[in-house]
Amino acid sequence: MNNISISIKIYTIVAILVIMFMLFILIWVLPIVKEVLYQERMMALRPPVDMVYNYLDTLQNKVETNQISKDDAKRKIFEIVSSLKYDGGKNYVWINDDKNVFIYHPNPKNIGADFTEKVACFFGIRHHITTISTACSSSANAIMYAARLIQNRRIDRVIAGGSDALTRFALNGFYALEILSPTGCKPFDQNRNGLTIGEGAAVLLLESEDIADSKKIICEVKGFANVNEAFHQTASSSDGYGASMAMQKALSFANIQPTDIQYINAHGTGTEINDLSEGRAIEKVFAPDIPPVSSTKAFTGHTLGAAGAVEAVYAALAIREQMILPSLNCQYPMQELSFKPQTEIKSAEIKNVISNSFGFGGNNTTLVFSKV
Repeated sequence: MNNISISIKIYTIVAILVIMFMLFILIWVLPIVKEVLYQERMMALRPPVDMVYNYLDTLQNKVETNQISKDDAKRKIFEIVSSLKYDGGKNYVWINDDKNVFIYHPNPKNIGADFTEKVACFFGIRHHITTISTACSSSANAIMYAARLIQNRRIDRVIAGGSDALTRFALNGFYALEILSPTGCKPFDQNRNGLTIGEGAAVLLLESEDIADSKKIICEVKGFANVNEAFHQTASSSDGYGASMAMQKALSFANIQPTDIQYINAHGTGTEINDLSEGRAIEKVFAPDIPPVSSTKAFTGHTLGAAGAVEAVYAALAIREQMILPSLNCQYPMQELSFKPQTEIKSAEIKNVISNSFGFGGNNTTLVFSKV
């Protein structure tokens, strides 16, 4: 019996050692081997990557020496972007002059960052690349993040924005939520019956004061705030709590008063809940002197993740052109609100503009743009 007991103990110890050895292999060795192979693949992809950057440098040199026009160079770059295909692995395939060129994808697991990675590849940006996904406030948060990076002197120049394509998946999703309008988007109208889905892209170049060309500055990002009220998965709170807090914090950050705002580019989706919630939030922050309010989504459709950037462009243009943009399709202003949306283009002295972007989950973002 003693011999049997000793044998069992020895086998048990051996089994434990084998298991520990296998765990060591799985936890420590395999990741190292995987990383080594991954780095080798990266090195193998370097020559094609350099080919792409060299091609862009060649285009730039041709423009500078007047061999080709800027428009021709833009068309060539657009052809390259349009021909990019994701192969399902870690590469993009660039098809140009009947040659396949493999480009290293900086973040291959994040397919949602497709737009970001393509822009970074073609402009040779390698320092800091990231994608923010917070539903309809995504690109507004990207602009806020860019401003924070510059403010904290982490980066001097940032390309920030968003892109969203019209897909059957998105369309079916909003259809399931029963918030698609059968007749067209009517922001802040008493008879509003839902939103209209659009698609688009907008990108802004943000620069620090140290390197910005004063002659080309349109406006400055003076204030911003993001609030997550977590009220509901898709709906905003009926009293506008999260939206009002976002606007108040953005104004506080910009160190200006509500009376200093000359125009509000509202989120204004045309849905029953959003417009009532945002309208009450605007009243809470700005009443009794509410500045002109409008939503441009009736023109563009709701561009979802791109909406914040698209409307940031409108805010910047409102400052540059000194005009207030109108709301479309508002025939009967909401009875619950004390203000009426702006329905005609109006010239005005505009120094500060608020742009609101509110996403699912109560992810509310407000940006303040100011004249320099």
